[in-house]
Amino acid sequence: PPLIKTMIEEIWSDADEMRKLIIMALVNKSILTVQKKKILWFFTIKRYPTINRHPESLLRARLKDLVNQSLSPGDEEFVLLKLIAQCDLVQEVFGENFVSKVAEYINKIQTANEAAAEISQSVTDLEKSLFDAITASTVSVVISGN
Repeated sequence: PPLIKTMIEEIWSDADEMRKLIIMALVNKSILTVQKKKILWFFTIKRYPTINRHPESLLRARLKDLVNQSLSPGDEEFVLLKLIAQCDLVQEVFGENFVSKVAEYINKIQTANEAAAEISQSVTDLEKSLFDAITASTVSVVISGN
């Protein structure tokens, strides 16, 4: 099997091409639009703003509500918040005033999720132990003929 390092290197080497394909697919689906701007009369840059900002605005508002009210996020919201933090986009998504508050919120829910995962693992281990004990007992009864 291929090494993880090799797979990551392959994906990384194709990242620019994948980015272009994803952007063009989003443009073709009318989710993004292409805007070209000149900087210093020489350099052309492309921007890809969304055509319909309403869904994005609703999502930003929902995420801000989660943070402001310390509500428990759903799985998708939790993953999105983690991605925003990992990609260093907290200031862009929430604004400069929210950076520390979002970091505290993410740490809080991360800790809660880790604790829940540990409890869940403990319950799973207990269920497995009980199942193994019942199975062993049943096999013992069947073998002994009682």
